[in-house]
Amino acid sequence: MKGEVNKATALLATILMMGSALVTMTTVTVKASPTDSTIGVNEWQSNYEGGEILNMSTKNLYYGNTVDLKFNGSAITDDSYLYKPNYGVKWDSTLGRYVYCVNWTLIDKTISPAEPEPQLDNILLDRAGLWLVITDPQKPPSLGYNANAKVNLSNMSYYDQSEGKWVNITGWFWVNWTSWNIDLSTTEATYDANNSLTITVTYSNGSKVIDPFWIDIWYLKNNAKDFNNRSAELVYHKEVAASDEGVWEISGEFMYRLTHDTGAGVYQIVAYRDVNPGHSTNMYGSEGWGNGVGFNNTFGNETIWSRFGGAGDRYILNCSGKANTLNETTYDWDTCGPFDPPEYLAWKNFTVKANEPTIEVRNETQYYNFSCEITGNVTLTVKDTAGHYIDVEHHGCIYLFNSSSNLKKWEPIDEQHYNVSISDANITIGPNMTDSYGWGHNKSDIKWAGIGKIYVVVTVDLTGDNKPEWNGTATFTITSAPSLEIVWVDDDGGLSSNDKDGVIPRVPSNKSLPVWIKFYVIKGSEHSYEENPENITIYGDALFLENGMTLKKYNETFEGKVVKLENHVWNVSIIPLMDVNGGEITVKVKAKGHTTEKTIQVGGTKLNGTIVSVDPSDFVIGENTTIKVTVTGPKGEVRYPNANVYLFYLNISDKGLQLTEDGLINKTYGGGTSAGEYTFLLNTTQQTDNQTKIYGEIKAPRYIIAYADVANVGYGYAVVKMKPRTDLKVNVSKNTFMAGEATDFWINISTVDLLTGNVSGKPDKKGLHIAIYNETGENVTGKFGWPSAVELSGETNIELTGVAVNRSGTYTIYAYNDTHNSEGFNATIQVIPVKVTCDLNEFIWNYDENVTATFTVTWQGNPVGNGTLRIYNITSKGTYNSTWVNYSASPTENYIDLELKNGVAIMYNITAENLPKNVGQMNITFAYRPEKPGSKFAKADGVVPVKVPDATPTPDKVAVGQTATVNVLVTGRGQPLSGINVTLRGAGVRLNATTGSDGIATFSFLPGSTGKIGIFIENRSTGVTIEVTAHRLEIEVPASVTEGTFTVTVKDEKGEPVEGAYVKFTGTGETKQTNSEGKVSFNITIPGTMPYATYRLIATKPGYRSDEEIITIANVFNLYITAPSKLSAGQKLTVKVTSDTGPVYGVTVTIKKGEEVIDTKTLTGPEGVTFTIPKVKEKTTFTIIAEKEGFKPATYEITVSPAGIPGFELITLLAAIGVAIILLRKKKQ
Repeated sequence: MKGEVNKATALLATILMMGSALVTMTTVTVKASPTDSTIGVNEWQSNYEGGEILNMSTKNLYYGNTVDLKFNGSAITDDSYLYKPNYGVKWDSTLGRYVYCVNWTLIDKTISPAEPEPQLDNILLDRAGLWLVITDPQKPPSLGYNANAKVNLSNMSYYDQSEGKWVNITGWFWVNWTSWNIDLSTTEATYDANNSLTITVTYSNGSKVIDPFWIDIWYLKNNAKDFNNRSAELVYHKEVAASDEGVWEISGEFMYRLTHDTGAGVYQIVAYRDVNPGHSTNMYGSEGWGNGVGFNNTFGNETIWSRFGGAGDRYILNCSGKANTLNETTYDWDTCGPFDPPEYLAWKNFTVKANEPTIEVRNETQYYNFSCEITGNVTLTVKDTAGHYIDVEHHGCIYLFNSSSNLKKWEPIDEQHYNVSISDANITIGPNMTDSYGWGHNKSDIKWAGIGKIYVVVTVDLTGDNKPEWNGTATFTITSAPSLEIVWVDDDGGLSSNDKDGVIPRVPSNKSLPVWIKFYVIKGSEHSYEENPENITIYGDALFLENGMTLKKYNETFEGKVVKLENHVWNVSIIPLMDVNGGEITVKVKAKGHTTEKTIQVGGTKLNGTIVSVDPSDFVIGENTTIKVTVTGPKGEVRYPNANVYLFYLNISDKGLQLTEDGLINKTYGGGTSAGEYTFLLNTTQQTDNQTKIYGEIKAPRYIIAYADVANVGYGYAVVKMKPRTDLKVNVSKNTFMAGEATDFWINISTVDLLTGNVSGKPDKKGLHIAIYNETGENVTGKFGWPSAVELSGETNIELTGVAVNRSGTYTIYAYNDTHNSEGFNATIQVIPVKVTCDLNEFIWNYDENVTATFTVTWQGNPVGNGTLRIYNITSKGTYNSTWVNYSASPTENYIDLELKNGVAIMYNITAENLPKNVGQMNITFAYRPEKPGSKFAKADGVVPVKVPDATPTPDKVAVGQTATVNVLVTGRGQPLSGINVTLRGAGVRLNATTGSDGIATFSFLPGSTGKIGIFIENRSTGVTIEVTAHRLEIEVPASVTEGTFTVTVKDEKGEPVEGAYVKFTGTGETKQTNSEGKVSFNITIPGTMPYATYRLIATKPGYRSDEEIITIANVFNLYITAPSKLSAGQKLTVKVTSDTGPVYGVTVTIKKGEEVIDTKTLTGPEGVTFTIPKVKEKTTFTIIAEKEGFKPATYEITVSPAGIPGFELITLLAAIGVAIILLRKKKQ
């Protein structure tokens, strides 16, 4: 059932819009103003002539309001009086129930006809309902209260007792209820989600309601507009007590019942209070579920009230005061409006949305274009939030979509393409195999589901109103079948009904054995299976498989009884084991370069099983042995002294691995130590005679299984291997054979002393056998030229002649009988092939023509002498020998035999003219038959390839969008080949060129896209490509630097540094490679007085788009200082500064003594700057420093001496003056 048609259309839009998350609880306040409540305002206001009685707006006519009433003067012809209604109930003893009635009370005011618009001021509207205007001020009309004060509301007349006749009611108008507030703790709940709801009702001014009132909860069925609609259903009629102060809290079982049977959808909460008559009058029935109670605006409508329980259940007295049926009453709802409207009324919607079920999915991975034969149908089980099954079969609809997780983009899958079956809460989905080949693809080549997630929408409409109570989405996946995949058929051997969940729920008891796990291994398509047991390995927590075995080896170990292949399904008998915190078994497959594996968890989440260990793990038959069994809990902590422990011989049969009563050796019920240890003595009688009960004969090896049963914990197993005695020894007369050569040798079997290893005698010939094993452990007795098992049995000395073994390898010669073998004393024979070499190390396709080749055959480095060399994949064409040809396609023709002389043979006229389509290389292989009679052809080592010439592109990477030049070097046997046609094809490039004498073909091209450009020789792929990348280089360097050393950084398009990029700098002509940080540095000096120079930086690297940047190198001019080099202390020092370009100003000149700054001045003119040299005590060096931005600083050193000694010079001067005076005096005399 995919969903009833009438539901599908209605639900589909709902499904896509409905959410499934639980709602956060929030408080929502609703306040309705009087203008919102217009019931009765317009339709129930008139006079006996049909016109309006009031000459004013009716919007303010609501309970509790005080108004000035303006009347239509044309309707008031006599003094008239205003009456307000008094609704009530009274007991009818005849009916035995309450009946409804109404009378009116006079408002002590007169409405005068003398006024064109009569008015009554300050009228308090103190009750809701039908107010009357009549001409009798004495005796008001009554319906049911007073038989004399009769009123007929069917024609709006009353019996005027004063005049004794029926007169028309002058007019009537409606006073509406007043609104109050409803606050909800949430406007939304989830179906069956144990949500709660608090309803708080307050007056419009916010004050508490301390009077009793009613709350009705209506279900707006069939999209009813509100609770007044004919389709709305009353769910519960609640009396709120005064002590509740206006609050009703709904939760738990009551909330469940309130919404469960009615279902999801929109509910309306209606709160109302009847002030007059008071609440105790109970005009609306008693609290309870369902119909027959409550208020809505159909109250008093005799054609509608019947839906509250049928005509006769509600009575309004007629004008005679009698309780007749509804249709006989004189109350007319069409004219009078609802009977006894409440004085306070408000409502608010509350939504119960669909809940989200729990959907369990099995077989959730399906393969595109596959049936479900391998994977099994997709199976869904639908439960509610409490874990109970949901009846999808009778109430559910299922829809499939194939798209992204974006709800707006989901696209329905046409139901004709798939099948859905539903049983109770279980849904099974699979492709319609009449319509389709499998998932997603039908027989008309229509793709109806794509690879990716398939969304399964499950909706359950328990109430049948097209509004689902449960709405959930599950997914399964359609994927391309992997190249190799393990698919479970039964992963626990019948231990549970969940056959594909990858779990063995418990370690099985001995009574539950055998356990067969079953699986497919598919290889890319539905009808391709891996069926080679050598390619499948199983390992992990299973008896005998802890270290792993191929299925082939496992089956051989157990006499071919534990692995079966039936209809492409592997059946494997295992005994699962518990490990600490659970066991795990892995199945692994390797085939044709692909690997896949799947695991099975053992023990389930409750870790059902025990860990059993034994000591020793093996022993030799014929010796009394004590076996210690230890039983531990699944967490590896608790040891159990109270287990039931058994020893069994393993029963190996076509049924699989079992423990049967005829194999029981010993047992104990409890009796273990506090360490969980149990001890068994296994004597030689139990080892030998007891075997015959189950096996019928005495042999070794045998497997003894320790089995433990711990109550409320589980079962466990361990194995002890009873081994044969390894006291046989094998000797051979020759241990190295030439492959294929007829060889004579002998095999000798003896017994040995295991302590010394010395030969001690001969074994009994009875049951004695020799087996030959290759390196992989395969028994090859009778294969590849080895003698048969019959030839190798029943003798201790065997002479063999003319044995020609044609398969090279290392072979083990193994001897055994029922209880002894030669393990540790085996013999080994190496069969070594000859080696073939050729003076031409390859044949060049479409190039070599009628060439001569010399073949040399050696064995262990020496020429083989004579014999026959068979060359495969070559054939004679009469005048020449053609290669490559497929020997397998024509085994009688596609080879050539050459006779060797001294290990050498020559073949002439070899033409390499063939290669299979789209293949670049095939090999010529060899076999050799020695000259000795009885020899056979055996495969030789060595091949000679027939191949397309080698192609080497330089560079092998180019950048997209940039013209590239690539040289392709074509060689054969290491030499350049000329005249070869070379084609480049790919990434928008298709070019041809021919190699020159240097073997190079040059191409220049602009790649249009990224990808690979294949290199083809003579239109045949070489397998070599040129990669076109989107990489680009980006040079990072300042736009200008000063002369000297600067650094360039090269990055790629992602901003990562590029190592090994070549950067050329035109300023120096250098090209350097970037380091691991993408950096490289250059140094330059600008000559002369040029202010700057501009150069280029060019970055290149194969496979990257190059980059080029301009860099400006600014010249840095020298400053020159002019000053005396020597001065005396106290002298003036004048410093002038010039530059390479001439005078320069704005130079800062500093004089320093060591690190001490003496003075600093700025040079502003050609006169320079002047400093006073400080005093010094000895000769001191001062440094002058000239600095200006954009110039190299200059330094100049001067030497300052101390000033002269004043006393000595003065004396000298005075002496000189004195001499001069004396001489002058003498002259005058």
